[in-house]
Amino acid sequence: MTFELCVNEKISLKVRSVEDAEAFFLLTDKNREHLRPWLPWVDTTVSTEDTKKYIEEQIKEFTDKTAADFGVWYEGAWVGSAGFHTIKRNNDWAEIGYWLDEGHTGKGIMTETVKAIINYGFNELGLHRIQIKCDSDNIKSKAVPERLKFTLEGTTREDHKKNGIYSNGLIYGLLRSEWNG
Repeated sequence: MTFELCVNEKISLKVRSVEDAEAFFLLTDKNREHLRPWLPWVDTTVSTEDTKKYIEEQIKEFTDKTAADFGVWYEGAWVGSAGFHTIKRNNDWAEIGYWLDEGHTGKGIMTETVKAIINYGFNELGLHRIQIKCDSDNIKSKAVPERLKFTLEGTTREDHKKNGIYSNGLIYGLLRSEWNG
């Protein structure tokens, strides 16, 4: 399966194939310490085989329209992952998740990527609502929905553990009627 969203002249989003498993695992492994505080799956992704299984699940979910997870490419290099890790068709909403290689943060890549994902969700998938959840301490992650004019809808108190300590989550929401691309 080949599917690509062109974000701009430098950024594109592609549905990964099983052949991408090793490269995706190596990017994850390279960023393990950078991602560990925010993404609990990092410690259970310990081999290319784990990544291959994940990609196979994502391809099925993309085909079923229950998720749309993309590799993020910047100037021809694979630099992260972003997309809808949950799509609920019964209520036409989805949740965006994302991560970026540490060496590529601070360049606006993820803000532009998420903007393209929002447009895809509202214009191609016909969604009514899109949300982003993140840890309240993750300054870079929460800056993305704030830049894109999401509404902070609430705090989920101590809803997840980070390094063995309970931490708060933030929920940001955006309605199609609020988005003007």
